[in-house]
Amino acid sequence: ADLTDGKSIVMFSYGSGSLATMYKFQVRTPIYNTKFTCQSMSENMMLTERLESREEVHPRELDMALDTRARMHQAGAPYTPIYPTVGRLFPGTYYLNGIDS
Repeated sequence: ADLTDGKSIVMFSYGSGSLATMYKFQVRTPIYNTKFTCQSMSENMMLTERLESREEVHPRELDMALDTRARMHQAGAPYTPIYPTVGRLFPGTYYLNGIDS
């Protein structure tokens, strides 16, 4: 990633389905000694590697996920979702594995 002074970075955070956030910030050289820099954030979060590891999926998969989510909200308890496939989630992702009585 090009994190040279003066560059603009657009950040986008996927929401829960009803809300997302997008904002922009500019890379600047710190005016005093700090560990909080764009470069250190990128390295500590392994940002480039995480972005490159994303998996492209067909839009039908999103449709299936949204349909499953809608069924979940109407199903009540007990309920066990059939999506997402756990093996395809980023390590450390929280997900619903079931609703008991």
